[in-house]
Amino acid sequence: MADLVSPAKSVGLILAHRLDAQLVRAVSSLSWCESVLVGWAGSTSVQQVERFLHDVPITVSVLKIDEVTDFSAARNMLLSQVPDRWTFFLDSDESILPTDMSSFAEEVAHCISDHPTSVGLARRKDVFYGKTLQYGEVGNVWVQRLLPPGAMFERSVHEVVGGSHQEFRFSAPLYHHAHESISTFLQKIRLYSELDAKHRIATGEQFRVWQFLLPLGKFVQNYVFKLGMLDGWQGLVYASIMSLHSLSVRCVHFELTQKGAHD
Repeated sequence: MADLVSPAKSVGLILAHRLDAQLVRAVSSLSWCESVLVGWAGSTSVQQVERFLHDVPITVSVLKIDEVTDFSAARNMLLSQVPDRWTFFLDSDESILPTDMSSFAEEVAHCISDHPTSVGLARRKDVFYGKTLQYGEVGNVWVQRLLPPGAMFERSVHEVVGGSHQEFRFSAPLYHHAHESISTFLQKIRLYSELDAKHRIATGEQFRVWQFLLPLGKFVQNYVFKLGMLDGWQGLVYASIMSLHSLSVRCVHFELTQKGAHD
């Protein structure tokens, strides 16, 4: 990676809580950045994380943070460490192909010089049981990754950059290796469902009984109309679990609403 000179003056930011091959791959994917700052929410020490990442081809700093229950707050904590800098976020389960790194480096530099207030979006492709999904809910997902100085995130879960910004879209994709198995997929939706439902309560969103029908509609939309069926059995599992996630959010939202009514 020595030939990838950093022209972008951007700092790579990653939230992480596990020391594994995915983290090494994520950090290495940002070797075209000026440096990488890892927000570490795991149980091991900062020194252990630094030793674990010792051989990656970029300068890495590690900041100890609390367990993440508010993703915007965690991301904004990292942003506060690099004020007045362009930043490029990557999740610890995301990666960039080595053949695409020069493309990201060049386009980040172009965005910084020619689009100084824009937010950079990358298309994210989910990889599930070795298959890159092309259809369904994850068939056309764009995520905000390059932030100009001063930008901040909003929402405790499914976070977005606040304010009004123009968009710059990268030509190369990110690859998302979020779910190693069906069981870990199910564990994650439990966590995200609770966070999502609590956010809805905090923002005053009212629960309606008819919302229990939304998961069924979500399955039909993703599996039939968005052609999730063309992704084989992986597409069926994804559509089913994402619908279960939708149902779980509504169930937790309903229970929190009922609890609040009786408190």
